[in-house]
Amino acid sequence: MSSSCSHAPVAVTASQEYTAKAWAVLKQRGLRQTEPRKQIIDALAELLGPTSAYDLRDMLLERHKKADIVTIYRVLECLEANGLVHRLLTRPGGVVRCQLPSEDECHHAESSHHCHHVLVCQCCNGVQELHCPGVGPLIAYAEKESGYTVQTHYLEFAGLCPQCSTL
Repeated sequence: MSSSCSHAPVAVTASQEYTAKAWAVLKQRGLRQTEPRKQIIDALAELLGPTSAYDLRDMLLERHKKADIVTIYRVLECLEANGLVHRLLTRPGGVVRCQLPSEDECHHAESSHHCHHVLVCQCCNGVQELHCPGVGPLIAYAEKESGYTVQTHYLEFAGLCPQCSTL
């Protein structure tokens, strides 16, 4: 947290909700409940903001848990592929747990290019997710201009949260 920031990040969904959601999604997709996944999901459930694989490793080591960095990255990749964490582009190696319903549960998913994006506060490290149903025209433009077929994209906003912008 920056020295000019005096508030804590806004709390996200309760840890029990995240843990239950994560296991339900993974089970639905045929993925087993392994010990490394359990440890990472439990750790993510406790965090209010962004973290990294190395932060998670340190957290697990403090708890006297086995913490192989390669395994942590693999678990994070699995969680990202299943919509349970978002990779943060403004924080190298950073991730944040998903706070919104998964894409297949999301009532905002009217278009084939509907997605969630994150806003990251540069002062307090708070993160807010938002639904982004309007990226379709941008993708259509990119495909038309380049000849590419867009399969995925990453978009992240960095700035100041409402609390920090008034400090």
